[in-house]
Amino acid sequence: MPRTFVHSAQRTAAQLPGREQGKAAGHEAKSALVEEKGRRGSAFGDLLRRHRMEAGLSQEDLAERARISAAGIGALERGDRRTPQRETLALLANALELDPIRRQAFEAAAKATGRSRVSSGSVTTGPWRAAPSSNLPLTLTSFVGREAELAEIALLLRSHRLVTLTGPGGSGKTRTALEAAAALNAAGEDVCFVDLAPLTDASRVASAIASSLGVKEEPSRSLLEVLATSLERKQVLLVLDNCEHVIDEARLIAAQLLHRCEGVRILATSREPLSIAGERTHLLLPLPLSVAMTLFADRADAIAHRFTITDENAPQIEQICRMLDGMPLALELAAARVAMFSPRELVEKLNDRFQLLTAGDPTAPPRQRTLRSLIDWSYELLPANERSLFRALCIFAGGFTFESALTVYDRVSGTDGAALELLASLVNKSLVQVERTDGRTRYRLLESTQHYARDRLLESHEHPATAHAHALAFLELAEDVHGSYEWMPDSEWRALFAPELENWRAALAWSFGERGDVELGRRLVCALQWIWNTFTSAERQKWVRSALQTVDAQTPMSVAARLHLIEALHYKVHGMIQASYDAAERALALSKRSVDERDVAESEWRMGDALLTLGRVDEGEKRLRGAIAALSPSDVPKTRAWMLIALGMASFQSGDHAGAKSSCAEALVIARKHSFHRIERVALSNLAELAFETGDTQAALALVEEALSLPHMEGGHERRKAIANMAAYLLELGRYAQARSCAREALEACRAVGAEITLAYAQQHLAAIAALRPADSEAAASEDRVRGARLLGYVDARLAALSAPRELTEEKGYRALVAALTESFGAGGIVELMKDGSAWSEERALAEALLV
Repeated sequence: MPRTFVHSAQRTAAQLPGREQGKAAGHEAKSALVEEKGRRGSAFGDLLRRHRMEAGLSQEDLAERARISAAGIGALERGDRRTPQRETLALLANALELDPIRRQAFEAAAKATGRSRVSSGSVTTGPWRAAPSSNLPLTLTSFVGREAELAEIALLLRSHRLVTLTGPGGSGKTRTALEAAAALNAAGEDVCFVDLAPLTDASRVASAIASSLGVKEEPSRSLLEVLATSLERKQVLLVLDNCEHVIDEARLIAAQLLHRCEGVRILATSREPLSIAGERTHLLLPLPLSVAMTLFADRADAIAHRFTITDENAPQIEQICRMLDGMPLALELAAARVAMFSPRELVEKLNDRFQLLTAGDPTAPPRQRTLRSLIDWSYELLPANERSLFRALCIFAGGFTFESALTVYDRVSGTDGAALELLASLVNKSLVQVERTDGRTRYRLLESTQHYARDRLLESHEHPATAHAHALAFLELAEDVHGSYEWMPDSEWRALFAPELENWRAALAWSFGERGDVELGRRLVCALQWIWNTFTSAERQKWVRSALQTVDAQTPMSVAARLHLIEALHYKVHGMIQASYDAAERALALSKRSVDERDVAESEWRMGDALLTLGRVDEGEKRLRGAIAALSPSDVPKTRAWMLIALGMASFQSGDHAGAKSSCAEALVIARKHSFHRIERVALSNLAELAFETGDTQAALALVEEALSLPHMEGGHERRKAIANMAAYLLELGRYAQARSCAREALEACRAVGAEITLAYAQQHLAAIAALRPADSEAAASEDRVRGARLLGYVDARLAALSAPRELTEEKGYRALVAALTESFGAGGIVELMKDGSAWSEERALAEALLV
C-alpha cells in the first residue's frame, strides 16, 4: 500500500509555542514541500529546521547563539549529520529556548534518527528510515497553557493503546490532541488524523478512517476488514477527533482495530469516553485563571493590535474569564469582540452571552462559530429523558448533590430514582462537572451551560414547576439542618449547610417572587434560624422583612412567633436593643397562644437578654432563669449553653461575680463536651471580660487568646469582638503597638461587614491608645490626646444613636480614658473636645482612627 500521509514538515504550526506562528507555518510549509520533492530528510533535521524557523533565526543566527558552526547546523538539517553529540544537542535546545515538552521531543527525535549510526564514526549509513508521516492539519494560532496536560497525555500514550480526551464543548480537546500528536510525530512516530466532525452518518466512520490512511475499498471484503488487514503490520497513532455524535460506530471500529492491529494506538477526542476495555481517559478541565487571561489577551491582540492586560483592565478580564469558566473557545469568541467593546463593556454584556458570542472563525465547523451552537451540538445528541434532567439541573445555584438532584427531578418528572443513570450519563458526556471536597461529591453546570439550560427550561414552560420543586427540596433540607443544630458538633453541622447557601438564596428569591409560594418562603426563613448569621446583614433583613410582611390570619402562630424571634436576634446584633425586646415580646405572645413551650422559653431568653443591655438587670435575670428552667438540659444542650452565657452576664451586672463565672464555666463545659466551638469562644471571651473587670488582665489576655485559637466556623461577630477586647487588654498591659494592631484589625473586619457597634468599640480603643501611649515629644503627645478626646466624643455620639451601651471591657476602658483626658484638659476642656468629635462624619472619624 503506498504512503499517502503528508510529510510531517507540513503541520508544524500545531506544535508552535506561540512566536510568529502564522509566518513560520507558511514559510516552513513551502520550504518543506520543496525539500520533499527531492528527498526524505531526517526527522531530527526537519524538527531542528522547524524550531529554528519558529524562532525567526537563520542558520548563522542559530550558530552564533549556540556557539557552533553554521556549516554544522546545515549538515544536521540536511541529514548529512544524523545526530549531534550530547553537548551540541543541549546547546541547540538552549539556544532555541525550547520548553520542557518540546525539549523532550527534540531529544527523542535525535535518538530516533541516530539508532542506525555506526560505532566508528559520526556519519550514519543507509538505508535510512523515511521521515515519520503525518497528515496533522496546520494550526494558525498559538497554543496557550495545557503543558501539564500534554505531559500527562504523553505518559498515558506510552503505556496504553487507547487514550480518550474528554471534556465539555469548547474545552480545547481537538487542539490539545493535535499538540500531543505533533510531539509524538516529531519524536519519530507515524500519525494519522481523522476528523469525524463532518459526518452526518455513523456508517461513514470506517470510510473516513480509510480515506485519511489512503486505504482503498475492496469489493469482496468489508471496509473494516480491509482497514484491519492494512494496519496489521504497521506502527501508527490514529487520532480520532470528535467521536461523540458517532460514538457507537467509533467504539466498534476502534475496538476491532485495537484487537487486530498490535501496532495501532488511538488518541480519541469525545465529550464522553468510548468505554472500551483498556481505555484511559483524560478530562480536560477549564483553564486556570492566569492561563485563561493569557489566552484571552493573546486572541484579543490578534483582533485589536497591541492589546495587553493592564492594571486598569485586569479586573474585568479576570471577571470575563470567570464568567466563561476558563473555556478556551468561549474566551476566543469573547476576545473577538474587543474591537467593538472594552473589557468593562464585555462584562456587562455577558449576561446576554448567546447574543454576544457569535463572531467565531467562519472557516470553523458550524458548531464552533457561536457559543449557542457549541452547546446546541451536545444538547441535540441527548435522548429526551437526559434533556429533561439537563434542563432541570439549571435550577440549582452553587452546585448540587446527587440527593438534591434526585429529589427535584423525581418531583418534576413523576419518576422514582430515574436521575441516577441519567446524571451519570450527563457526567460522562461532560455536560455536568464533578467536584470532590473533603470526601463529599457535588455537581455543577458550567456557567454558560447553565445559561443555556435555563433558556431551554423557559422555552419548555417547565420553570415554575422546577423552581417550586427546588424550593421545596431546600426547605426540607433546611428543616433537617435546623433539627441537627442542638447536638451536632459545629464542624459537622457547618458541613451540612455551608455548600448550599446559594441554593437557599435562590429558593428564597423564588418563594417571595411574583409567582412564588410565600407560605413556603416563611417556613424557609424559620428553618434557617440558626444559619442566618452566615448571610449578610442586608440579606437577613431583606428576607425576614419579606416574610413578616406576608404574615396574615392564615399564617400558623408558631411560624409567626419564630419569625419574630429571628427579628429580635437581628435587632440585637445591630444594637437596636429596644426593637429586639419588642420583637421578642411579640414572639412570646404568639408562642403562648400556640402553646409551644420551646418558643416560649426562647422568647423569654431574647427578652431577658435585651433587658440586661437596657439596664433592667433584675427583670432580665428573672426571665433568663425562667427560660433555663423551662427547657430540659438533655433536649437542648446548645440553647441551654447560650442561655447560661446570658445569665452569667446578668449575674455579673447584679454584683454576683461568682455566679457569673459559674454560669459561663458551665456553658464552657457543655461546649467542650459537644465541640460547640462558637459557644466555647464566647464563653472564654466572657470569662476574659470577667477577669479583666476584676483586675486580672494577664488572665483575661490568656483567655481571649485561647478563644481566638479555636476554629472559626461561621458568623464572625464573636471573633471581631474578641479581637477588639484583646486590644483593650494589651493596652492595659502597656503593649501599645500590639494593642494598636488588634484594634485596627477589628476595625477593618467590622468595616467589611457593617458591624457598627464593635466598630465603635474598636475606635474607642484606638482613642485610648492615642491618649495613653508615650510620645516622642510633648507636641506629639498633645496632638494624640486631642485626637483621642475627639474620637471618644464621636464614639459616644455613635453608640447613643445606635442605642447601644458599652459592654464590660469597653465600660472599664472608657472610665480610665475619661479620667486620663480630664487630667490633661480639665473637665471643661474634655467636654469641648468631645463635643467637637461628636459632630464628625463617619468618614472623618474613620480617617482619624486610622491616623492613630
